[in-house]
Amino acid sequence: MPIKTYDQPIIEALHDMKYDEEEDLYHISKTIPDDVEFNVESVENKLIIRFADNVSLKNEQLYITMIDAILMTAKSYGYDSVKFENFHVNHIGPYDLTNSIEVPLAINPINIQEKDKNF
Repeated sequence: MPIKTYDQPIIEALHDMKYDEEEDLYHISKTIPDDVEFNVESVENKLIIRFADNVSLKNEQLYITMIDAILMTAKSYGYDSVKFENFHVNHIGPYDLTNSIEVPLAINPINIQEKDKNF
């Protein structure tokens, strides 16, 4: 997930997520598949991702990972929510794509109240 830099707009950060960074210390793998094309628009604190017609769901987990990564990148740029448009499905994994999705508080958030119930 790219972290906001002062000289890189979010569209460039998102497009960078289509490439592996094997040479760097952390061996970062791409989180947006090569064949996924999109446009980006900002409306106040909401990021709108409009996908091209070629988005297909060959591997649902790849697209869940993509959405997770986009949400965290949007958060690093100060957005409160992301609206995914023209995705060709209404739900994928835990995400309802018919509405805007709030950015998460953190990566893999843990509900402490739920955790305490199990002990």
